[in-house]
Amino acid sequence: MREKTVFYTLLLLLAVILPFIYHDLDLVLRAVLMACAVLGLQLLMSYGGQISLGNAAFMGLGAYISGVLSVKFGLPSLLTIFVAVAVTALIALIVGYPLLRLKGYYLALGTLAFGLSVTSLISTLYTWTGGPAGLIGIPDIGWGDFEITNRAIYYYIAVAMFAIFFWYSSNLMKSRVGRALLTLKSSENTAEAMGIRTAKVKLQFFVLSAVFAAFSGAVMGHYLGIIVPSQFNVIISIELLIAMLLGGEAILIGSLVGSLLWFFISDFTHSVAIPRMFMLGLIMIVLILFVEHGVSQAFIKVYNRIKTGITGKSPEKRIVQGGETNDIS
Repeated sequence: MREKTVFYTLLLLLAVILPFIYHDLDLVLRAVLMACAVLGLQLLMSYGGQISLGNAAFMGLGAYISGVLSVKFGLPSLLTIFVAVAVTALIALIVGYPLLRLKGYYLALGTLAFGLSVTSLISTLYTWTGGPAGLIGIPDIGWGDFEITNRAIYYYIAVAMFAIFFWYSSNLMKSRVGRALLTLKSSENTAEAMGIRTAKVKLQFFVLSAVFAAFSGAVMGHYLGIIVPSQFNVIISIELLIAMLLGGEAILIGSLVGSLLWFFISDFTHSVAIPRMFMLGLIMIVLILFVEHGVSQAFIKVYNRIKTGITGKSPEKRIVQGGETNDIS
């Protein structure tokens, strides 16, 4: 427990001082926003066992609904963000009810089809969304004459969002609902025999993942000032999945670690002119072959071995999803 407190305190301290010591704050800001969406996907897939290849569509819905309400109707962006999240949650509820009756590959294909449909719809609604050219002139976050234009403030908003989502997710997984989700993943038949309403639990987490993604997309849209359909297509859904696996699907903080790593890798590939899709495929192969449980779990294993060597005592272990052990997450 003491180690966890120290770890998260240092992480928070680093997040606070980062704008003063790192030059490319834009990259970190977008990575933290991505981490919010990855965290929702992690709850749904890693802890719930429900495959989703359409979560970028929820980011797009959040971004476009908030953007359209701000640009076309002149509503304050601080209001439109929450309206967009609420509408996205309702869409997730409607779509998730039939989709979550599917399992395995069929569920993956269903969510993939949903993602493709949303991107296609956004591209065809020229009058409202600007079509493939995108929606421009999206105002900064604000209300009336007050607007947030400082990049550092946007960064702190993103950090605060992730911290709130992380705290909520961590406590949720320790609750009765979280334990029900883990039981459901282990065996849906066992969960039903225990009286768990599996359809309801799956739908709750599907909607929750959509809410996290919608917040991420909406804030990103107002920060960038312009959004295009390609920012939320199926490739982005795969990138969310890669970030989750890269950081470690069995540990919640892995969503942040994976997102940061993915953005740094993407920035590097851009600087040396390596094709993005080539790097995406290469990372997937490396993850599958060599980093089965992600960078976070690999770090924890190394940390535990060093600690054992110094103290001569094995660290207290607890079981997490995937059968791995850790004492930091």
